[in-house]
Amino acid sequence: IFFHHPALKQPVRGEGTGCVSVPSGAEEVEVDAIEEPTAAKEPRLIHLPVEGITFDAQLSTRIAYNGERASGHGKKIDDEQCPSKEGQLLGVADPVSGGSIAPGEFQQLGEGDREEHERFANRFSLLREVIEQIAQEPRITLVSLEVRPLPPVPRCSYHMLDHEKPRCYLLAKFKLPNGNQRYLLEIDTSDNRKTMSTRIMGFKAGVEAEKCIDRILRQTVKGSLRWPHTMAKFCEPLRSVHHPKESSFGVNHAKVFEWKQRIQACLSRE
Repeated sequence: IFFHHPALKQPVRGEGTGCVSVPSGAEEVEVDAIEEPTAAKEPRLIHLPVEGITFDAQLSTRIAYNGERASGHGKKIDDEQCPSKEGQLLGVADPVSGGSIAPGEFQQLGEGDREEHERFANRFSLLREVIEQIAQEPRITLVSLEVRPLPPVPRCSYHMLDHEKPRCYLLAKFKLPNGNQRYLLEIDTSDNRKTMSTRIMGFKAGVEAEKCIDRILRQTVKGSLRWPHTMAKFCEPLRSVHHPKESSFGVNHAKVFEWKQRIQACLSRE
C-alpha cells in the first residue's frame, strides 16, 4: 500500500522501536509487483520491516481505483470491466495464488466526504439557508462550503461543545466578478458559553489561505473562542457581522433578512 498525502509525515524506520525482527538466516528476495502470479508459483513467506506512520491531523480516505483518474471522490470500476464469475469467500489467512484485484490509491477526501457531511448536516442550518440565498445573486458565486470540527489544541477544551460533541466551524468561499475571493467563517456557539460575530475576509497577497485559516481556528480555540487580533496581519478586508438577536417567539424573519443583507453587503464591498 502506497500512502501519499501532504498530511503524512515521512515514514520512520529504526531499530529497537517495536519493529518486527527479520530472521538472521533470511535471504534477500526480489518482489515483482508487475507480473501476475500463477498457480505454478510457489508461495513464499516474506518478512518486511514495519514502518511507522504519523498524521498531522485526522485523515479521511477513499480509494481511487487504478485505471481511473485520481480525484477527491474516487470512482468504482464498472462490472463490465471485471469478468462475471462466481464469487468465492476467502479469509485473510487462506493461501491464495493466481487471480487479480483492482489496486487502489488512498487519497485525502475534500468536500465530498459524505459521512462527515451527514454527521454535521444539522449544524448552522439557518446560516446555510442565508448562504444559499446569497449564492443565487448574479454577482456572487459560492465556490465551496464546508462544516468541520474545530482542531484540538493542547490543554484547551473549547473545541468541544460537550464531552462527546465536537464544536464545528463553517467556512464558505465566494468569488466576486473581479476574481477576488472572500471567505465567511462562523463558529458554533450554540452552547452559549461565548458569543462570536461572523467574520468575512479576504487574504493579502502571498498569504496561503488554507494555512492561515487553520492558524486562525487554532488561535481562536486557544483564546477561549475569541477571534485572534493577528487576523488583521493576514486578512484584507476583514469585517464582522453580528448575529440577529434571539427572540422568545422563535425566528424573526425580518431580522434574518437584515442579517443576510449585512453579510451580502460585506461580501460585495471591496
